[in-house]
Parts: sequence; C-alpha cells; structure tokens
Amino acid sequence: EVFDSKVLVPISIDGDADTILIDGRIRGSFTDGLRILTETPLLEATNSMAQGWLGTGAMTGTATMNIPLGDRALAGEPTLVDLKLDLKQVDLDMPAYELNLREINGEFRSMSSSGDINGGEIVINLDGLVASSDLYQWTDQPLLSRASGSLQYRSDLHIFYGNRSQEPIFIRAESNLNGVQLNLPRPLAKIAYEEINLEYKQIFLDAGYRIEVSLGDDVQANLKIMDGKLVGGRVHFGHQPMGAIAFKQLQVSGELADVVYEEWDQLILDLKKISEGSMEEELVQTLDAIEVNIGLFDVFGFEMDNVLTKITRLPDAWHVDLSNEWLEGRVSVSDSDAVPIDIAMQKLVFESNLATADEDPLEQVLPSELTAARFSVEQLLLDGEDYGSWSFLYQPEESGARLDELKIDVRGIQVADDASVHWQLVGGQHRSHFEGTLLVPDLASALQQWGYASSIEGEDFRLYGDVAWPGTPAMVGLDTIDGLIRLNGGEGRFVQAESNMGALRLLGMFDFASIAKRFRLDFSDVLKSGFSFNSIEGEVRFKTGIVDVVDPILIEGAGSIFKVAGRVNLLSGDLDNDMIVTLPVNRNLYWYAAFSAISTGPLAGAGVFLAQKVFQNQINTISSAKYKITGTIDEPVIEFVTIFSDTVREAPVAPIPIGE
Repeated sequence: EVFDSKVLVPISIDGDADTILIDGRIRGSFTDGLRILTETPLLEATNSMAQGWLGTGAMTGTATMNIPLGDRALAGEPTLVDLKLDLKQVDLDMPAYELNLREINGEFRSMSSSGDINGGEIVINLDGLVASSDLYQWTDQPLLSRASGSLQYRSDLHIFYGNRSQEPIFIRAESNLNGVQLNLPRPLAKIAYEEINLEYKQIFLDAGYRIEVSLGDDVQANLKIMDGKLVGGRVHFGHQPMGAIAFKQLQVSGELADVVYEEWDQLILDLKKISEGSMEEELVQTLDAIEVNIGLFDVFGFEMDNVLTKITRLPDAWHVDLSNEWLEGRVSVSDSDAVPIDIAMQKLVFESNLATADEDPLEQVLPSELTAARFSVEQLLLDGEDYGSWSFLYQPEESGARLDELKIDVRGIQVADDASVHWQLVGGQHRSHFEGTLLVPDLASALQQWGYASSIEGEDFRLYGDVAWPGTPAMVGLDTIDGLIRLNGGEGRFVQAESNMGALRLLGMFDFASIAKRFRLDFSDVLKSGFSFNSIEGEVRFKTGIVDVVDPILIEGAGSIFKVAGRVNLLSGDLDNDMIVTLPVNRNLYWYAAFSAISTGPLAGAGVFLAQKVFQNQINTISSAKYKITGTIDEPVIEFVTIFSDTVREAPVAPIPIGE
C-alpha cells in the first residue's frame, strides 16, 4: 500500500515538463515491496537487481523517485530512486549472490541510487548479527570452519546501472569480531572477546568472485575464485605493503612473528577433511611461491630465529628452503605418505646452552612421535667447533626409533653407511645402541683434528663397534658407552711426535719413540724413519669409562710384533697393561750373542734359514720381552718384567651382555 504520496511535475517557462517527482510512504508485506522493485519502472532503474529475490515479512518505508520525461526520457536517462524500508521479521533470499538473510529487523538504512545522467550506483546498507557457521556456509571458506560464535557486522551491497552496469556487483562487510573465537595458528588465532577489525569484500564476477580480506594490521588477502576453485592472488602477513598482485598464480609473502610447524600441519590436515575438492591439487596448480620471514620457527620443539622461508612445488613434493644465521638448506615433503621427509642442510649451527655437560639436549623428546625423515647436513657446527657432515634415515618405532644408513665424517673419522643407532624410551628412561663400522682414512690427520700430536701415521684403519649407553644418541661418549670395539686393518708407522705442535696434546701411550728410549735399546734407525707396521688388530670392551683388552691388541711390522693387554681407566687416565715386544734377533738385543754362537756353527747359511722356520715360535719367545705399563695415558711408566715371554693377562669376564 502506498499512501500519503505526493506527485510533483515541474513545468518550465516554456510550458515543458521533463520530470515527474514522486514522494510517498509504503506499508504492507515484504513480498509486495519486492513487486515494487520488479514490476514497476524501478526494475530498470535498479538494473534488475531484485529479479529473482524472494522474501516474507512486513515492511514500512518511504520511496522517492525521479522519473525522466520528454527529451530526458528519449536520451535514455534512468529513473532515480531512493528507497528506505523499515523491516519486521523479514526473510530475504538473493539466489544470484547466494545470500540468505533471516529475521531481519530494522531498516535498509539506505537503499539509494546515485549517479549522473548516464548511470550510477545503488547501495543497500545492512547491519546485523550472523553466526560464524552461517557465514562459513555462505562463503564456503574452509578457514571459517575453525570459527565459533556470532558477530555483529556492518555491510553494504553495491549495484551499478546505466553506463556503469558492466562494473561488477560487490558486497562489503566489516566487524570487530567481538564474540567470535578463531581456532587457528597465530596470527589468525583469536579468543572470543578480543576485538580485531575484519574487513571483507566480495566482488561477483561472471563465473566466480574475487575476495579482499584484512584481519587487523597483520593479515591481508586478495584472492580470485573461478568455478569454485582458487586460481590466484596473494596472501600477505605483516605491516609492509602487499605489493603487486598477479591472479594467475597464488603468492604468500610477508613476515610472521612466530610459527609452530605442528599447528599449521594439523590445520592443513583438518582442512583437507572438509574440503570438497583436493586442497593440495588446487595449491599444486596455483601456487607460485610462499616467501615469508619467520621471527621464531618451532619445528618439533627445535626453535630457529629469523628464518627466511620459501615454499615451492615440484611434480611430486613440496620443497621448503630455509635460511638464517644458523642454518641453510631444504626440507622436501613428498606427496606419498610412505616417503620420509627429506631434510638436506648445507649448514647447521648449534649452541649447547646447557648448564653442564651432563644435561641431555634431547631429554624431553619422544622419539616415537617424531615423523620419519631422511636427514643430511654438509657442515655441522656445535659451539663454534666443526663436527663435519652427517646423514641418516630416521624411522620411529613403538618404543623409540632407529637411525639407519648412518654416515658421518667428523674430523677424519668416518661412520660407514652400514651403521645404525637404536634409540629406546622405556619407563621414561632413554637408552641408545650403536652398531657399525668406523673408518679412519688418515690417522695422523685425524689425531691432529682431535687435538693430539701425530705420534702415529697410517691409512685405512677400520673399527667395528657394538656399544650402548644411557641417554639419547646425543649423549654418546667414551666414558659412558658399554660394549665391544674391534680393531682390524690399517697400516702405518709410529713416529716421534714433533715438538712444535703448539696446543696439541702428546698421547704418550702411543709415543713409540719415547717408549723405545725407555727400553734402553739402540733404535736410532727407528727414530729416523719410524717403526712401520702392516697390520693392527684386537678387541676392547668398554664399561662406563673402563676399557679392558678382550683380545690382545696385536701390531705387526717387518719382523717385529707388539702385543698389548690389560686395562685403561678413561676417567682417571690410569694405565694397567702388559706389553710384549718381539723384535728381530740382531745386535740390538743383548741375547744376540747366544743366537750368533748358534748361527755360526752347524746352522750357518741355509741352516740358519731352516732353523728360523722350524723353530720360529721358540725364536720369537727368545727374542721377546715383557713390560708392565702403568702411570697415565699422557705419562706412561714402562717397567721391564722378564725376557723369554710372549703371553699377556686375560681380560676379566664381561659383567653384562653387550647392548643390554
């Protein structure tokens, strides 16, 4: 019903009329109000915006129209309208915009038309309260699935007509989000009664729409969705300007104060479950790169500061390039869940930050909960010291984890890739077990790198270890391991360590030149060229800092043999060892005369050679001397015990099984 209406037709001096002005009041059902918009000249004047709208409820209001006549009408000027409606319990459906408004009370504060003779803009302003669940259903944005509560909003719908009718219709809304909780990782997270300004704009296109969003000062997004799929745009974090936007691909940029990897990983998993299509497929097709500087990056409890992060996509995996002062490398995540994460670092720098050396840096880690990973680092630095290159395959197990394909090269000592570490956590106690081969390609170089003067030179030393220790793999140490180490292979020579080795320590136990002098024998030729050996073998058992020789260490050279057994206390440095020295029968030995008398008799010439072969064991016994070594590793005390002996003590029985 239209009542109290006024109609005014201005007449010019010439008696011409080009305008009809109508000002009236309206009341009735909202359905009738829609008929006014669709069955009167207002349909054309409003660019058919209400075509297809459905509504129920009651309304009152006012309408003002400017209807062109004569030349104005012939020129195609549109009818101008300003409609204000007071709505009561109105339900409104706008199928073209997928908008369903329920229980509208109040007014279309301004449903106005503005423009010039050729065209203009119609704006519908709406204030209201909407549940986040309804907003999620309308926008179909997966992130809103993590929102709860209701929000007050202010919105306006913009519709263009006339020569501006080709401009896209858009809706814009804003809210302080008071009453809404966002269960998202920072900086998207929000508690219910925290106020953060949200601005949202959706621009309707022929086959989709474009979204412009800002959340506070830290999050901005401009995205294009066509046929229900993301095709491009930009998401930007931080206060810096967003920059240019290309809608052919998706870019993520800016700065994040802190990121917890597990939170974002869980979010992606949750969104995958509710997404109608494959989020990952959409990202594969649209992502250009994610380049974000992260202030604090937490990955499974390992924290990194100021990390420049770049995420790119290859055919079968996601690649994450990380770089800061302490690390540089790439993390690759395969599309296949069966393929472990690949962590390939060029550089990795650690600072222990521990009060004492007894603290275990991995004490709080649950090995069974870490993801499977193939790890490698070309240069590992700990507290400024170079610890070489490392690589291994990490595989979690029910009560711990395994590190297989272990390959390490640290200061001249290598761990062959057949080695493995078994890490267990039982009853809250960590325990680790290593089994594999250690290689020393250049012994002199290795000794110097570990801080010792090179009293031994040699190549291709090989040790096999089967040892265990309390704590995580990070707590391995010679004074904590229990188990066996077998030495087999290697050739080289004992030399006199140079006196100008600076801060390098002299490993006196193996300073052969010094030992030779204590034998009171003529080793002048040895001191010049060194005592050469072509094999070394033996087996030792470690037990919490105590080293017992299980199988005597046997060092064999050209006609010479050294055999060592006994015990070394690594905690105190004390020695308690037997050493058998077997040297060629020559003038250096004071029992040479007795042997000479034999060799100049009937056994001269070929007879001597035959006798040496037949009586080799006896001759070795005769040419052997037994010594007792005490003192310390750095300052050994060597005492002559007896001649004519080539036997050493037996090792004590192992108190516990290996690896237990």
